[in-house]
Amino acid sequence: LAPVILQIMNIEPGEKYKGGEINKISPEGKKFEIGQMVLSLYSLIVGLFLLGWFELALLIGIFLPKSVSEIASTLRQDFVWSGLIGSTFYGVAVLLTTIFALSLVGIPLAFAIIILTCALTMFGTVGIASIVGRSLANAIKRKIISDVVLVLIGGTIMGVVGIIPVLGWISWTIVGVFGFGVVLRIQYAKLQKQG
Repeated sequence: LAPVILQIMNIEPGEKYKGGEINKISPEGKKFEIGQMVLSLYSLIVGLFLLGWFELALLIGIFLPKSVSEIASTLRQDFVWSGLIGSTFYGVAVLLTTIFALSLVGIPLAFAIIILTCALTMFGTVGIASIVGRSLANAIKRKIISDVVLVLIGGTIMGVVGIIPVLGWISWTIVGVFGFGVVLRIQYAKLQKQG
């Protein structure tokens, strides 16, 4: 990862820095400082995160509004059970991914488990964004326009919280666990109705 970061920051591997400055001159003739480069790299990552999150929330909110509403209502009914299911099955996913990654044949299955877990987590997180948006709309006594607007409002709040260095990561992890659990609960209930 270090060579990639150095390449993004346009630093040669052999260059040395003294006193927080790199012996490299910018096009404007100023010396780059390590702090400025790290801050600009962090800003780029935050910008990409927010852009990706808003696009994902918007797409899921537009194309799957009934599922988002179902996630929100199921989570409102019993969020503790969703959290327990989410944390348990995260552990199962990590265990299965580790076991499958040990063999050459199982590596594609390990990637499939990772992709499926991330997809279900993000889908559940969009449902939680709908809950946050509805709570804010109710708090300011606004008439609810549509579920997509609620998802965007809640997604904006969650995105802003998500970029806070430590608190954001912890809150997104907790939200991800609950989102993953509620999606699994809904799918399990649908399977029980069918069978």
